[in-house]
Amino acid sequence: MTVQECYEKMGGNYDEIMERLPKESLIEKFMLKFPADESMNGLRAAVAEGNIENSFRMAHTLKGVCENLAFTQLGKAASALTEQLRSRSSEADRALYEAVEQEYKRVIDTITEYSAQ
Repeated sequence: MTVQECYEKMGGNYDEIMERLPKESLIEKFMLKFPADESMNGLRAAVAEGNIENSFRMAHTLKGVCENLAFTQLGKAASALTEQLRSRSSEADRALYEAVEQEYKRVIDTITEYSAQ
């Protein structure tokens, strides 16, 4: 699988990331670092605790990371959850949170497949 195929499979935007990081080696470098990012684990913990403020902060952080890496579908899911939590008046909406989990799994599974080749 190429980096471009990896982006297509994970629902990312290869053209966008090529504008930001015009060398495929740089894209690969940062893409492979993504699984070590702790924002998803932080989001999971905050949601489990019912901590609205930390849920917002971690969803917002994950959204930013995804936007920087052009992980489009995961970024959209994290953005929807961020906006729902922005008022800090209610806990994370279950459906929005599950969409983030689903897209996160797709990204991680794709990166794992890419790095195993």
